[in-house]
Formats: sequence, structure tokens, C-alpha cells
Amino acid sequence: MVNSGGYKFDENTQVVTLETIRVASLEDSIAVSERLTQDPRIPRSAGFLVDLRSMTRLLQFDEIYQIIEWHKVRDFPMKGRIAFLVDRPATVGTANIFCTLLQQYAIEADMFDNDELALSWLSSGPRSSGEFARGVEPDAVTEEFTNRSEE
Repeated sequence: MVNSGGYKFDENTQVVTLETIRVASLEDSIAVSERLTQDPRIPRSAGFLVDLRSMTRLLQFDEIYQIIEWHKVRDFPMKGRIAFLVDRPATVGTANIFCTLLQQYAIEADMFDNDELALSWLSSGPRSSGEFARGVEPDAVTEEFTNRSEE
């Protein structure tokens, strides 16, 4: 795994892990995105692991929208899946905004509370987004979506 200031790239799994920062900012996010697009080792189909769990300041909607627009103007240079690691309502909200906006551009994104599940999802399925699909069987019930109040 090679560390390139702001992210680590694992050539075996083709996954970029964005380094955890405690305070997220639009400027830092754009700077990392610029480095990623200029890194010749990273294919367009690389998966991304974004850990939101230890952040004390999360990006706001307008900042997330500007990040998506930055990528849109550049025709989404990275087309791989994006997995967000979440642990509390605020991180779920932030990841949900990203996932919803990315879905509009056929970039597959989802959120997880477990590192291993996120990495497994990143390495399964298509190496490049094109159709949005969670990969869950239609009749499957997962703990994430089980309504506990019915018990």
C-alpha cells in the first residue's frame, strides 16, 4: 500500500483509502481530489473507502455539492464504487447526501458500519459504476434495514 499524502492506494485490491481527518474542509477535499486525478497509478475504476467515523466536523450540504460539481465538470475522473464508513446519525446523514448526489451520475456508493463489509463490497461487483445496484437480493432481510419496533 502506497501513501500519497491524503490517501493510500492498494494496488492489489485497487482500493483508495482516504486518510481520516478530524475536521473536513472543502479545500482539503478538492486538494486530495486533484492529487488523485494526477496519480498515474490509480485507474478510473478504483474503489474508494471514506471513513467518516472519527471526524468532528463533517462536510455540509453545500460543500458536498461543490465536491460533486468539481468531479462533474471533469466528467467524473474516478468511476469506481465509493464506500462510506459511518457510526452515528451525523455520519449517516453526510454519507446519504453523497450517495444520493452520486447516484444521479451513476456512481455507485453505499454506507457501512463495518470495515470488512465495506472492503468486500468494494471488491465485488463491477469495477466501474454504470448502474446503481446495492447487490442485495430482493427478498433478503438485512440487519441494517430490519425494523426493531416490530419485534
